[in-house]
Amino acid sequence: MLYVMIKNKRIILLFVLLLFRLSGVQYDYVLKSSNIDGVVKDQISLIDSVLVSQYEPLSSKQINGIYKQVFKSTINKIDSRVLSYAKKTGFNGTILLAKDGVTIFKRNIGYSNFENKLAISDSSEFQLASVSKQFTSVAILLLAEENKLDIDDDINKYFPKLNLKDVHIKHLLNHTAGLSDYIPIVLNKWTEKYAPTNLEVIKLLEKNRLKQRFIPSTQFQYSNTGYFLLASIVEKITGMTLNNYLTENVFIPLGMNHTKVYDSGHTEWGKEQLKGYRKNKYYYSAFNQSIIDGVVGDKGVYASADDLAKWTDALFNGEIINDEMLSKAIEKSHLDNGTSVRYGYGLRVFEDYNGTMIYHNGSWGGFRTTSRYYIDESVSLIVLSNNSYTHLGELARRVKNTFDDNNGESELLCVVKNILLKKKVDNSKIQISIGKKNEMMDIVALVKNYNHQWLAQEFQSSISLYDNKDYEFYALADNTISSVINEKY
Repeated sequence: MLYVMIKNKRIILLFVLLLFRLSGVQYDYVLKSSNIDGVVKDQISLIDSVLVSQYEPLSSKQINGIYKQVFKSTINKIDSRVLSYAKKTGFNGTILLAKDGVTIFKRNIGYSNFENKLAISDSSEFQLASVSKQFTSVAILLLAEENKLDIDDDINKYFPKLNLKDVHIKHLLNHTAGLSDYIPIVLNKWTEKYAPTNLEVIKLLEKNRLKQRFIPSTQFQYSNTGYFLLASIVEKITGMTLNNYLTENVFIPLGMNHTKVYDSGHTEWGKEQLKGYRKNKYYYSAFNQSIIDGVVGDKGVYASADDLAKWTDALFNGEIINDEMLSKAIEKSHLDNGTSVRYGYGLRVFEDYNGTMIYHNGSWGGFRTTSRYYIDESVSLIVLSNNSYTHLGELARRVKNTFDDNNGESELLCVVKNILLKKKVDNSKIQISIGKKNEMMDIVALVKNYNHQWLAQEFQSSISLYDNKDYEFYALADNTISSVINEKY
């Protein structure tokens, strides 16, 4: 009987609230009433779209819009400063800059196919060249997480016939194994007309032994051989190709629909997959696939700029490998004598007064690529080219320098990001960050532009703490945002 009475009260209350809703009466005070239990509030939320719009965070589309509005002047400056340089130096490809995982600048320039004059698009897939090494590294670290291997494992555990001495997986990851290059052996010893797979190259090397140039961990020497062997270990343990393993465990879960590991002769060429070009005197000609293009791990990943941005954001936010594995991948390695090496696992490490940049460059068959993540700023910069572009490093620096010239805007974004991600905001930092009138005006403009009560309430709770300097201005801003909160929808 008591249950029926409670149930009837809830129905009556919901009916009254609906009448209020239809009549346009404000009923926010009802929600604050201590007489309404959680179940009733949940029921109200389900039936009332106004309530949902008022208290739910912004959608990803709205968040993207906010970021682009905040960085509007930055985008314009990159357009004017950088694109003129790109045009002058003959850049052909895609430039992408993202902040906090939100792409704020992207330009596709030139042709995906020079013969047919087809334009590069958002779905164009570039050969990443050595930027591919981080994908191989992550595959190894995923298997380590699953206890299917240990980075201290001796390579002879997997390929005993190679007869390598004291070479461990970690030595392959940070280029301290001292192995000779596999490519000359394949070019000189492979007699078939088709491109060999990783397994076939392993068998070839069992007959034509790799040389060890120094004792592992005593020197650093960049090595494609190490990453071809790492990919081969992934294939041996999983019984899958590197492409299938990464597709199943990373590409599909992240929605990377324009990414694959391509081995010539064994993987189907995709319609969005680009060729690499070189410039002759008057025209561009495409590179042909070579027998080396059958080998993956050191290269071979094809991806669009958007997909690479998804990968970078997910990687550095712990969505692919755990924090322990990520820290190993992005920290400097050390030789036995204590010397530090600016290379982690598949990623280079660069530090200066501006902070830490985790990055990798690539060059292969007409493709020039770079993927850079400024970890202290949560900024990702990707430049992909398919026409043997020789000014890639300078172009990337110009993009970043232009972004840095407008870093006052990123102070506002620091606050915006924390609010949008529903993180606790340090009030003292807010006071420092939003110490300028123009930044406060930007916040008011954002709130009014999106007319979103949840965002307005979050901002108001931040700025209402101000009792300093320009009190009248902050009071005006506070009142403006308050008016948004109280507007009827």
